[in-house]
Order: sequence, then structure tokens, then C-alpha cells
Amino acid sequence: MKRLFKVFLFVMISALCVVAALAVAIFAKYMSLPAEGKLPDIEMHLLRGDGLKIGEPLDFEAEIDCAWGTVPRKIEVVLPEGLQQIGPGSFSFRRAGWGRWTWRAELVLQAFRPGEYTDISGSAEFTSKDSRHLRVPVKLQKFSVGEIQVADDAEIKIAGRIEDKKMPSRKLIAGIAAAVLLLLIAAIAIFAMRKRREKKEKPLPFWVVALDALRELRISQERGLLDSRSCVARLSDIIRGFLERRFGMDAPTMTTPEFLESLKRADSPLSAQQKGFLSDFMLSAELVKFADMPADTDVTEKAISDAERLVRESIPKMEGVKSEI
Repeated sequence: MKRLFKVFLFVMISALCVVAALAVAIFAKYMSLPAEGKLPDIEMHLLRGDGLKIGEPLDFEAEIDCAWGTVPRKIEVVLPEGLQQIGPGSFSFRRAGWGRWTWRAELVLQAFRPGEYTDISGSAEFTSKDSRHLRVPVKLQKFSVGEIQVADDAEIKIAGRIEDKKMPSRKLIAGIAAAVLLLLIAAIAIFAMRKRREKKEKPLPFWVVALDALRELRISQERGLLDSRSCVARLSDIIRGFLERRFGMDAPTMTTPEFLESLKRADSPLSAQQKGFLSDFMLSAELVKFADMPADTDVTEKAISDAERLVRESIPKMEGVKSEI
């Protein structure tokens, strides 16, 4: 599971790096583009050219290709008698290419007189990358509108108002770049927190480990969680393990006679009082473990206290560590 998370995190960071690189490339391309100088005339085509009747909405549209940073603002046409405009002209974003994008201009008219309409023109306004205003001529396709036959009691349906279409934000590229940057920062933060969580804690000194084990043993004895035999065996293991770590004695693997014999050596680092405690305790532990001799609670409690004293007295002086209570 841990390895799977690392793989997932690596893939996510790699993907974010690719997206960030792409965003930087797009931004660099945008900054290197010159401001739009002039746009070609716009010719708007009628979506449906045949069978037009008065009262019907007449939809015109055109696509405008321009450089990044050039944004359309408004479109206006001068209408002859017999035509009216339904709502303002609008622009919508269509697609983006490398260095250029395409906008769609839309205009809806309505005829209230039949006939042929030609030479309808106007202009569209754009804002270039350097904030200049560009005015582009607009020309509409010619078309004819016929009469409609209605009964005396029929009503002509008039097209309703077309709601304005919202244009995308000018700061689209900057928004994408900012979002990618935030995602990348979030991924790095998650990765750093994960590494900190996985960092191994510094191991406790062996005398602290021994004192903690003795404290837990005392609590278990007081609460009756261990019987006398198990308590004595556990205390023996704690003492032997501490002596091995502190003095290099091979205490955990020694038999009791071998252990007692090692205490008689002249070069033993233990004091006479400590040797007396260890000798008495190990002999008592042998009787409890192998002769089923019952261990008195007070005796066991005193043995735990003596073991704690042994550990505290044996803490290396160079460490400057205070004994724990």
C-alpha cells in the first residue's frame, strides 16, 4: 500500500510538472506574440437561406481567427427599413490553436416587410493585446424574405428576446497557469508532509527503554495482569537485556550459574550492592520458575524497585541524562 501511494504520488507530480511546463510554454508563446495589427473583413452568413418569412428570426454568424490576446467587444450593423435587430450582437469562444484562437460572431435579425435585402454592413470592435481598439468592417449575406399567408383569426408569432451570451474571461491563460501552480505547490506540500511522517524517530536510550519496561511491569503487577511466575520471568529478561546493552555482558544467553559466576569476576563493573541484589534475585527467580515456589507480591515489588535503582545508577555519566522517576 505504501509503495502504491509513492507510485501514485510520483505519477501525479510528473503529470503536474508536464502541465506546468505546458502552461509556461503557452505563457511564453503569448508574451512573444506581437499585437494584432489588422483583421480581415467579417462576412456573416445566414444559417438558413431559403423559405424565409417575415416575423422569423434570421440567424447570422461568422468565425473570426485572431491572435491570442485579441478579444472581440461588440458588433453593430446599420439596418435598412423593414429589418430590426433582436438583441445585441454577441461573440462566443470556439477553439484555440497555437498562438491563435477563433471566435464566433452571432447576430439575429427579424424582417417585418417582405423583399430582398442587400448591402447590409456595419462594424465589429476588438481589443488587441496592447489594449488598442480595432474596428473591422462587417458585411451580411444578401437574402430575400417572403410574405406569409395567415388566416383572419391567426396571429403572427414574433421571436422573443435572445439573452446575451457571456464571453469567457480575458485572463483565461493566467487563471490556468495559477491553478497549475497551486496544484504543484499542494503536491509538493503533501509529499513533504508524507516524508516527514515516514521519517524514523530517533531511538530512545536503552536505559530509558529499561525504565519504561519496569514501569509497565509494576503497573501490570499492581493490576493483577500477570501472575507471580510471569512477572519474575519478565523482570529477569529486562535486567539481563539492560546488562547486555550497558556493560556488554552476554547476560541474555547465560544460565543462572554462569551469570552468578560472572558476578564474581574482579573486573566486573557492578558494585557489591548491585551484585548482591542480582545474585539474590536470580536465585529466587530460579526457584519461582523451576521449583514452582510462590513469589510474594511485596518481594516482587522490592525486586522491581531494586532493578530501577540498578538502571539509574548505571546510566552513563557522559550522557548527562537525569534519572526518571
